[in-house]
Amino acid sequence: LCDDLKRFRNTLVLLDKSAVVYVVEELLALLEADEQGQSADEEELARVLLLASEQLTEHVTLLQGDITIDSALPLLPLVNASRACRNEALLSDVLVLAAGIELPEAVSVSGNRPEGEDQPGAGWPLQRQSWIDCASAAHAGLAQRLLDWWKNADDSELRGHKLRLVAHEIDALADFCESRNHLGVLLPLFQAASLVARATGDGQLTDGPALRSLYAQLERGLHRCAAVQEPEDLLPGDLLRNFLYYVAQIESEDPEAIALRRRFRLDRIRQAARANQSQLTPTIGV
Repeated sequence: LCDDLKRFRNTLVLLDKSAVVYVVEELLALLEADEQGQSADEEELARVLLLASEQLTEHVTLLQGDITIDSALPLLPLVNASRACRNEALLSDVLVLAAGIELPEAVSVSGNRPEGEDQPGAGWPLQRQSWIDCASAAHAGLAQRLLDWWKNADDSELRGHKLRLVAHEIDALADFCESRNHLGVLLPLFQAASLVARATGDGQLTDGPALRSLYAQLERGLHRCAAVQEPEDLLPGDLLRNFLYYVAQIESEDPEAIALRRRFRLDRIRQAARANQSQLTPTIGV
């Protein structure tokens, strides 16, 4: 398989398709990691390689129709899956960052107000403690829902049910944060995570190691929230950017999905990922 992929890569090099070359090199890195015993899950590895076979075949078909295509952005979920299998950071974070999408800023505890008005950070200590209590109470439930999802990944109907339960747990966290000014910075993260869970359960997104790694990070974030000292440290920016990338890939008329697409201008990501016909589409890995 390595030899086949290397021959495929060399052909792409001759055709000057550097973006797809990058994708193939990610897969070669995955096989090398497996050879060195660094792949944690052989079944996930097999799923990623089968997905690669399908998607690279589709990409070759596109090239046969138009050799000028040089974008590999539609293959980014495959790159994410390969990197997740190797416990590497997902590349969708870089894409969203490069698109200039600005993340929400926390309400600072510093600042001056006219005499008689509440100071900006007056409610932070109480909200911080309430968030620690809420997250600590929710952590075990969310962790169990995630395990139930991962254990039933092969049964599409049962998986969809488990993912709806995951979304329900996350919705409760979003509701808690929505009414508290310092915690409001977390609201887009939980809204995006809930939408992606439902879309994965409905089959709009491909279940796999990349998405599971994001929810594992979300769960660990709840476990570590007691270490947060300032509102500015609440939001993991890379995690939100990765979730926003997947929100941009789904078709949903849900009010929260529409609001997120408008707030973060996610149509730019959708257009880039689907614009193989455009020679002006930026490539990845170059």
